[in-house]
Amino acid sequence: MVAAYRSALTPINGMMNYAEDHVWCEFYERGWYHIDGAINNPYMYTDGWGKDMSSIWGWNGDSSIYEVTSKYLHPEERITVKFNIYDGYNNPLDGAIVTVFVKGLKDITWYKDYFLDIIDEIWNKIPNIIKGIILQRLYNKIHEKIDGLDEVIEASQVSIWNYTDSNGRCTFELGKNDEYIFLIQKPDIRYPWPISKYNRFKILKNTKNITYNVHFNDFSNRIPVHKNLGDIQGKYNCNLKINLTSYYLQRNIITRDIGTYNLPGIIDFFIVDEENFELYKNGKKFHCFLYQELQDSEINFNLNEIDYYLIFRNHAHMTNVILNYELYIESTEDISKIEIVNPSTNIFEDPIYNIGNIVNISGISTNDIIELIIDNESKRISILNNTWHYNWNTANLAPGSYLISAKNEDNVDSIKIKLIDTIQPSAEIVNPKNLDIFENDIITINGRSSDNYKIDRVELIVNENSPIILEDLYEWSYNLDIKSLNPGEHLIKVIAYDKIGLNSYKEIKIIKNDSEHEWHPIINSIFIKPENPINTSNIIIYSNITSKSPFSIKKVIICYDNGTGIIKHEMFRYGDFPPQERHIEDNIQDISNDPIYGFELGKLQTGDHISFWIEAYDTANNMEKSPTLTFEIK
Repeated sequence: MVAAYRSALTPINGMMNYAEDHVWCEFYERGWYHIDGAINNPYMYTDGWGKDMSSIWGWNGDSSIYEVTSKYLHPEERITVKFNIYDGYNNPLDGAIVTVFVKGLKDITWYKDYFLDIIDEIWNKIPNIIKGIILQRLYNKIHEKIDGLDEVIEASQVSIWNYTDSNGRCTFELGKNDEYIFLIQKPDIRYPWPISKYNRFKILKNTKNITYNVHFNDFSNRIPVHKNLGDIQGKYNCNLKINLTSYYLQRNIITRDIGTYNLPGIIDFFIVDEENFELYKNGKKFHCFLYQELQDSEINFNLNEIDYYLIFRNHAHMTNVILNYELYIESTEDISKIEIVNPSTNIFEDPIYNIGNIVNISGISTNDIIELIIDNESKRISILNNTWHYNWNTANLAPGSYLISAKNEDNVDSIKIKLIDTIQPSAEIVNPKNLDIFENDIITINGRSSDNYKIDRVELIVNENSPIILEDLYEWSYNLDIKSLNPGEHLIKVIAYDKIGLNSYKEIKIIKNDSEHEWHPIINSIFIKPENPINTSNIIIYSNITSKSPFSIKKVIICYDNGTGIIKHEMFRYGDFPPQERHIEDNIQDISNDPIYGFELGKLQTGDHISFWIEAYDTANNMEKSPTLTFEIK
């Protein structure tokens, strides 16, 4: 059912009452709806069937799960069990797994049949000559033992599992009529469940609302000791907006697949100066300002003239945090400032661009006009709302580092930009065109080349002869004497090289014709599949066509008349068969390796009378026409 709904682009998930062995679905249509024969009747199991259920969970496509017990059990039919889990430092432990086992009767019929099938399969593979009285007795004894097991036994069964959030908490809604065992662990997704270094058990016999506090002797996530100095007094007003997206990866204990769990994120935020930043990096005690835990937040603080580091620390064990932030800084005094904001130096100290790129240089300034100096060339730029920008065209500049400085009356800010050349030059043959035909002795080849930096040389190659170095680089022309070329197809290739050594090429074929010869394609055979078509046949016309002249086959046209007029179509080349040469002793050695062309006419009506012929053209536009053939649809 899930596959059918998803193929219709309807969101749907499987619902699992796993311990009590029943499954159904929920589909989404402006809300999630239960479907199991009835639609949107979630209490049908408890109210209608009288079914006892310990938990219900939904199954996402990536094998992550989510609890929906409260949707299917009335409030008076369930209890709430909470877990607070801590590490060795008494800090919340995120990503810990709590697996819930429910005690009760378990139907093991499937397992009995499964093991019996395996035993029978092994037995049937043993040769009869080896089977004897002893093996037969052993086989019968194993069968008797398994058959004698009760089909329903008292056992503990996995009911549901969940993971602690960034605060080390997780919660279950469970049916109140059962006894439960809780296995609490710190998982490692490298290993299958239930392997874990840290394990605790809790047993709940008297079903009631309860909270468990669990501590692991896990000292792997040490947080450096710090002293919070409070606020900073300064003339810069700062506004920081933070948006967090958090997730962790966990393994499904049934399928062992790894799924993604999204949760609210929490990070530590604090500010340190240069000295305390070094202490913090080395894991030593440090002093800081404004230490606090943050979720999606907006905070205001002050800074002064010295350098500060804003620290965003993910203190979680297993949770990954994606941080987006915006920082606005405003001075309380009228001061003269200038700064280059773009290109950014966050990734590379010297930002890198290809020669030919338009580089957006922008920044802020408190003055009305600034001076922008690029490689000793000065430009005056006006300021609008304390911002400025300039588009620097790097076309044809040499590779290397360029110093860019922005100056106002009292200040200067500088960065270096590195220009590199990774773009190939372009080469184009303007004339002649591909497959142009010539009979004269001299032809003119002209074209153009270009590069984001500089063209170093342009080579012209005819067939596989030595390259001809062209005198002009960007707009070039060459008179080629073709009187020494034999009739046929000839390759003209132009290669452009730039100063870095990168190159690109363009190639065409020209045709040298000889009107003294009567060359043409050879139509070897024409055949129809099926040979005697009827009105349900898919009719295909094939033709085996070759050329023994210096010219290859250019195109093949089928012309046919179905009584309403002549229709022409280019035939499709199916390829050469077989692609390899046949051995002299091969009994089908004489079957042609030549290409087959075909065209699918499709289905025609009974009584249709079709006449058709084939026209084959080579690259010198020599044409061969077949006799007209006919067939009739029975």
